[in-house]
Amino acid sequence: MLEVAEKDERTGKVASKVLLDKDTRRIDSVDMLIYPDGIGRQKGRGEIDRGQYYSEEDVLYPSGWEALYWRTMLDDIGLFDEDFFAYCEDTDLSLRGRRSGWQDVLALTAVVYDKYSSSGGKYSTFKASQVERNRIWGAVKNFPVAWLLRSPYYSLNRYAM
Repeated sequence: MLEVAEKDERTGKVASKVLLDKDTRRIDSVDMLIYPDGIGRQKGRGEIDRGQYYSEEDVLYPSGWEALYWRTMLDDIGLFDEDFFAYCEDTDLSLRGRRSGWQDVLALTAVVYDKYSSSGGKYSTFKASQVERNRIWGAVKNFPVAWLLRSPYYSLNRYAM
């Protein structure tokens, strides 16, 4: 990850490939994506790793726990916002970094294994309430007003699905 970070001085964060287990090589994420209502989703989630994500590339943002953070970027934009407490703080940090001109890249030779939601629970009330609260807070902090006005429409569609 360090070698990838040092290739370009504009790199603020480096993501690793996140797999759910060694045996199936099922992907948790290789990047994070953001929906129009502010919720983050893992790119590649559930796919079997067959090398389809094989090059270092610019990514939107890494999941917060598995990334390398460049100190220069953190000095420039600040640390994680403690108001988030749990969930979506990585989205906020990354959007602030993007607005300040920092890029995020993927280091595919770096692999971590995730026990998805083992601490917060996959479908717990705590997780659901924190994710929804912080999704809204992150959108308010980072989205243009026009996007915020459309956000409820996208949220309703997401809930219906």
